[in-house]
Amino acid sequence: MTIGPAIAGMTKILRNYAREEHAFIWADFWDTFKKNFLKSFLIGLLDLIVGALIYFDLYMYTSLEASPMLRIAALALMFITATIFIFMNYYIYSMLITFKLNFRQLIKNSFIFAWIGFWRNLLITVIIAALTALAVLYFATFGIFYVALLYFSLCGLIINFATYPLIKKHMIDGYDPETGERLEDDNSDAE
Repeated sequence: MTIGPAIAGMTKILRNYAREEHAFIWADFWDTFKKNFLKSFLIGLLDLIVGALIYFDLYMYTSLEASPMLRIAALALMFITATIFIFMNYYIYSMLITFKLNFRQLIKNSFIFAWIGFWRNLLITVIIAALTALAVLYFATFGIFYVALLYFSLCGLIINFATYPLIKKHMIDGYDPETGERLEDDNSDAE
């Protein structure tokens, strides 16, 4: 039940590493865990619900006794929805710990970033799929040590390293940190 807050705490540390800033691992993790508990809990709950729905849909669509075209269309729609939802998860926790956004704004912005950084997100997914395959293939050899100590943090670091520059470009650069207003370009008056 606390997977959302735990991911938020881990994201804070890994985001700082991606920004080349110092992080106090234990203190920053727990501070972020407590500070963002409610929103990150809701995001974790949403992940659980959507994951269960996708699993249920996959089960239903594969056993659907309908025309092959209808089954293929339903599976394609489910695959596209699942892919966009996965891409949204690459950004939502980073925005949660970086900005003061409400739940609706977090969902909306992560959906926008899922499309803006589509090719970047696809590359992240391929890399994580390769790491997952490695974890499955070598689980008997390395066992729980690889999964517990390396897998989740390595995936999180790759996600934060690849997504933070896009968040910085579109949500931080060019905005006044005090008011949140967009700064005007000095070159707009020159003709």
